[in-house]
Amino acid sequence: MIEQLEEVLEHLWIKKDKGAEVKMKSVRDEDLSALMDQGLAEVVNDRVVLTTKGDEGGRGIVRRHRLAERLLHDVLEMNDTEIHDQACRFEHILSPGVEENICTLLGHPKVCPHGTPIPPGPCCEERRIKAKSIVVPLTDLGVGEKGIVSYLHTKRHPRLHKLMSFGIVPGLTIHVHRTSPSLVIQVGETTIALERGIGEDIFVRRKGRKTGEE
Repeated sequence: MIEQLEEVLEHLWIKKDKGAEVKMKSVRDEDLSALMDQGLAEVVNDRVVLTTKGDEGGRGIVRRHRLAERLLHDVLEMNDTEIHDQACRFEHILSPGVEENICTLLGHPKVCPHGTPIPPGPCCEERRIKAKSIVVPLTDLGVGEKGIVSYLHTKRHPRLHKLMSFGIVPGLTIHVHRTSPSLVIQVGETTIALERGIGEDIFVRRKGRKTGEE
């Protein structure tokens, strides 16, 4: 019953986040009663509206789900067909402490693998580094380090097209040759120089040092 109620709360929060209304008749009577009994929702003019408590609860569930998707995609390298169902299981069992450690480990990601925003938590606002992040901006890597591209995070289409024209896409291994004044990286047999601002949009999973670097 708890998981079922959380699924309903998650659905209501996503609808609210998109600015969509939820009609009372679209929610099962037993689910609506349970939500109202726990002070998570109320009915206003035939619409189901989340209370402050319900909004916070739904936001937390959505955050855990999208963080779980990021973990499964970036670290465990699961395929898209498996990610959603597994993330649904994760969202119900992650405690706040574990959730924040995962977020820190992943470098406080802003979007899930599908590009949907991940609601930030306290750890994102404080940019905690208690646990060393393994998914970081390319600019965080040092000379001789290498990483596998997890995702590209930029709303600038020309910049995204430029990265893709270089063949920089998720799954690609990048070797860092120089970090200043510009980034010099190796992609396959090709050496590329990038502005550091562009490097900040490339998020990679640390892979280690390239042998033979000085």
